[in-house]
Amino acid sequence: MKKIAKNAFKIVFYIGIVLFFLVLSLFTLYNMGFLNSFSTVPFDSKKIEFNKSQVEVFSNNNTLLSPDSTHQNIELSDINKTTIDAFISIEDKNFYNHKGLNYKRMLKATLNNLSRRKLSEGASTISQQVIKNTHLNNEKTFRRKFNEIILTKELEDRLSKDEIMSAYLNAIYFGNGAFGIGSASQTFFSKKPKDLSLN
Repeated sequence: MKKIAKNAFKIVFYIGIVLFFLVLSLFTLYNMGFLNSFSTVPFDSKKIEFNKSQVEVFSNNNTLLSPDSTHQNIELSDINKTTIDAFISIEDKNFYNHKGLNYKRMLKATLNNLSRRKLSEGASTISQQVIKNTHLNNEKTFRRKFNEIILTKELEDRLSKDEIMSAYLNAIYFGNGAFGIGSASQTFFSKKPKDLSLN
């Protein structure tokens, strides 16, 4: 039994080393810009300027429903700091400190995915979520993740952190047909985003 445990530990240890160097290599290539030419999805800055005309919602029987008429882009200055801080604390604590990717979270998620033998964790930052919501889909494949990483670098190179946060809050789906913080605050609380409290 001790021999099996020792062998299992060695396997996990070596996998961890390989993954570490793989992430380190990707980090180096990512920061040097070598990966950009390998993306199968081009970066489109117009997709970041989210608006309701880009959204098509279908019913269970594939009937196109009317778009969300309450959607409007909200400037970051019209959202109170408490709301922004709440999203950062839940989604991406280091948002203003990283350059789009959180390598520590990615390595941890990779190890967890390997141990479960399925892609159950993604470790996406807010920047990655903006790319996923505007350029990609929700499929859990290595190809989509690879495209997400490459496009996130381009997003971070082109937009400021505040512009990325604004795009994120305007693009996410809150449920009940509410896309974006403006629509959600009106739908759920009958308030403007700047009037939301911590509660």
